[in-house]
Amino acid sequence: MLVDVARAGLLLVVVTGYSTGCAGSREAETVRVFAAASLETAMASVAARYQASRESRIIINAAATSVLARQIGAGAEADIFVAANQEWMDWLEDRDLIHAGSRSPLLGNTLVMVAPRGRYKERGQSPPDCMALGQVDAVPAGIYAKAALIAMDWWPKLSGKVVETADVRAVLALVERGECEAGVVYASDVTSSDRIARLDIVMNISEDLHPPIVYPAAMVSAGGSEATVRFFEFLQGDEAAEVFSLYGFRILGGP
Repeated sequence: MLVDVARAGLLLVVVTGYSTGCAGSREAETVRVFAAASLETAMASVAARYQASRESRIIINAAATSVLARQIGAGAEADIFVAANQEWMDWLEDRDLIHAGSRSPLLGNTLVMVAPRGRYKERGQSPPDCMALGQVDAVPAGIYAKAALIAMDWWPKLSGKVVETADVRAVLALVERGECEAGVVYASDVTSSDRIARLDIVMNISEDLHPPIVYPAAMVSAGGSEATVRFFEFLQGDEAAEVFSLYGFRILGGP
């Protein structure tokens, strides 16, 4: 397995694998997956699991859902899109840019408020002096977070105290470095042991305070190769579900 990572506004992960066999076998087919930033590590692991026993080349672009949707809208090469909310998938569907029949609710998630380990004394009882959020008008995590903060009657009290970022990775970075007192991210973002060592979860945000968090998946209309169909079906199967669960995602079911 080879994993290359490049950052230029989005994360590019290339996972390539070749099944055993005689030399000179045909070149692995490529599937390009555009995935929400919060899926970065989990999707790379799912791709690695898939290619371990198959001749395949999975390229993952991980970035904010809004960025990826606009890139697909502008003609970027993509075969599969996994968004962090329904609205951006609707945006592409309205433009006939996905195979509507392939659209499926793949995963769910919850929100948590995090703070640097031992630094947030109020423990979620009152608004912090600096709150990091994904862009509240574009990034799904920020949209969900703003809805919850409005429902909690915190939003007016946070005036001038919110730092908006391009995606949840940037929120985590600001909080981990102590540049913001707290931030709102997905629960799946803090499942790794190294992050738990650096962060406190100061609040589990009730799902009643915001719209349901759903990650829809669909094949992009410009794609549709056999390799794409095979990997798309794998994403909705038991093996992928096992990996996604390990990373803290809720499995919502197949097509």
